[in-house]
Amino acid sequence: MSISTISSDITRTQKEIADLEHKISLESKKEADYLGKIGQIQRSITKNISLSTLNSKNSEIERKQSDIAKAQSNKADLHRKLTDKESRLLMLKQNLAKEEANERKKQLEVAAREQKKLDELERRRQREQLDHQRKLQEEIKRTTRPPAKVIF
Repeated sequence: MSISTISSDITRTQKEIADLEHKISLESKKEADYLGKIGQIQRSITKNISLSTLNSKNSEIERKQSDIAKAQSNKADLHRKLTDKESRLLMLKQNLAKEEANERKKQLEVAAREQKKLDELERRRQREQLDHQRKLQEEIKRTTRPPAKVIF
């Protein structure tokens, strides 16, 4: 996978995690609201309440308790999904670190090859320069030698 692909996967997974956390908080709020309503219903039950009203309020409490159980079940499911997404995020971050390390290694290898080429070119230039200097010195020596004795 390329670094950009992994990075976009990380971003998407982080957004999914944030969404799951938001959904968990909404379920927690529902649960708290249901508990509050149960408390209100229980406080509204007095000694002077009719049997039918009492039964109605007990049924309402049972419905709210059922709603609480659903909210808790939803939260548990969301927590499982959140754990999976967090595991995936960790794996993606590890993959990203590996890919970045591989990319740095490749760049260092390319830089080393380029430096080797530059070093070789510099050595060749220096050799050519030395060869040229030797030729010039030989030419200077040859042209500055006293003329050979001419015997007649």
